[in-house]
Amino acid sequence: MRKSLVIILISYLFVSCIDDTRQLVLLQEAETRMQDRPDSALAILQQVDRTSLRSRYGKARYALLYSQALDKNYVDIDSDSLIVKALNYYLHRGAKRERALAYYYSGRIYENAGNIDSAIVQFTNAEDILKTTTDAALQGLTSGALARLYETQHFIELAENKYLEAAIAFAKAGQKRNELFAYMGMLEMLSIRNDFQKHRLYYECAFDLAKELQDSVRIFELERMKASKCIKEHSDYRRALCTLKDAANSYNHGIIPQNYYFLLCDIYAHLNKPDSALLYLRPLLNGMQNESARGQLEYLYMASRIYKMKKDDSNAYRYNAEALHICDSMYFAEKEHAIPELQAKYRNERLALHNKYLKSINQYQLIIAIIVLIAVLFISLWLIGRRQKRILQQEQEITEYRSVISRLKEEYEELRIGSNDETLNRRITFLKQLLETTAQFGHNKEAFYAKIEQLLTKSGSNQQVKKSGTNEILLIFQDILNTRHPGIINYLMQTYPQLSHQELSLYCMIAMDISKTAICLVMDTSQKTYYNYRNLLRNKLAITNEEMTIPQHYRMICEEYKANSKFTE
Repeated sequence: MRKSLVIILISYLFVSCIDDTRQLVLLQEAETRMQDRPDSALAILQQVDRTSLRSRYGKARYALLYSQALDKNYVDIDSDSLIVKALNYYLHRGAKRERALAYYYSGRIYENAGNIDSAIVQFTNAEDILKTTTDAALQGLTSGALARLYETQHFIELAENKYLEAAIAFAKAGQKRNELFAYMGMLEMLSIRNDFQKHRLYYECAFDLAKELQDSVRIFELERMKASKCIKEHSDYRRALCTLKDAANSYNHGIIPQNYYFLLCDIYAHLNKPDSALLYLRPLLNGMQNESARGQLEYLYMASRIYKMKKDDSNAYRYNAEALHICDSMYFAEKEHAIPELQAKYRNERLALHNKYLKSINQYQLIIAIIVLIAVLFISLWLIGRRQKRILQQEQEITEYRSVISRLKEEYEELRIGSNDETLNRRITFLKQLLETTAQFGHNKEAFYAKIEQLLTKSGSNQQVKKSGTNEILLIFQDILNTRHPGIINYLMQTYPQLSHQELSLYCMIAMDISKTAICLVMDTSQKTYYNYRNLLRNKLAITNEEMTIPQHYRMICEEYKANSKFTE
């Protein structure tokens, strides 16, 4: 049973991997056809089984390519439920181009939904990423989209700059038709700003591109811009009229498109030719129901002007009344939608300011973190330097201490020869000086100092046991113990001949209850070495009873020595 389940599971995983690989191959094929044949790419993507895409990468790639295919096939969608999957994936992984594409098509969806502020934010994010890439075509598309949005919001200078950036990017990418569209958008902005010097410069660039592409529609549009410029810059209506007629004869077989009728109507009205103006205005009035409210208002107002010029007051009054009615309806409709739009715009601006504030806070936090890190590093270096300085100082003090001890030992060698009271006092003074020198190392010197001064005063004239190479300070304690119990040192040496003079001195110091710290001071050893010496001493004394101490053993030896002395007597 278990083997069957394992085989079924492995088969399912194998089939799933094959399906996932097959769908990824379809995505790759759709991506290769996206630029040249977007309709074919969309057809391939519609064949993809989304349920077979197991990985996050496959789902995100499908979402991005499908959104791109819909946009290129002019299918406007206003829901971000699909593109948000690509955004969530490419936000922290993948190539920068895919991340920029996700932001771009997210902006396109917001633009279709009429959410201009969010669309501008997404396009700006895409533009920031594309600054670090070499994809000039996508840079041009992003700048052009921002220019369109700025134009709808009446940010004329920003729109002009973005149109120029788009034209430069498309020129780098070799996309001349898109470059032409960008130049024409910029010319519209320059016309609104009445910047005729720049308009003249970029008009030539756009006109050369239109002629190279043999785009008669764009040439006509450029000629319309030229005629409008003549009117605005010089109020030369005759020259504007000649420009439009020459363009029609040269590029459209003498036929003027209907989208230029209103401009011709305005020109003839200013030339005081109402009949010619009505000739171009009537077709516009007949198809007015397909125009926007603002367009209808302009047509009706122009008709009112023309009939007033013809002294036809009844028609002038009628068209003027219709224009006022549309104007009132537009006014109240705009007022009705003004408050929600302002609230939405305020909300988006407040969100943008909040994001900007959070970004600045993050920058400040980063600066504070760097300062704290530098401070911690500085303090650490300072503590390390202080510790090294303290170690050097301690090494220097130890060196000085050892040199002083060496000098004092030499002085003591001279003092121990004499046996009078003066010499004894000098020996006591020497021991005081010795202890004062070592006080800075924290030794417990009180008990050691008192015993040395008390016992040495009583036994200062006694003869010390002398042996070449023996520490003379250690021999003092043998003299002191021998003074307390005359002959005990010789008895110990006879009883335990295996003891060295250092071990015998250690035995004497322990038997005299000298503190461990003082013994380490006299023997110039560490506490660990002291314990090793003491254990070795107990072994040589054959002390098998662990509860017996060396002072107890010393008292036992003294009683044994007394008993032997009485027996001898």
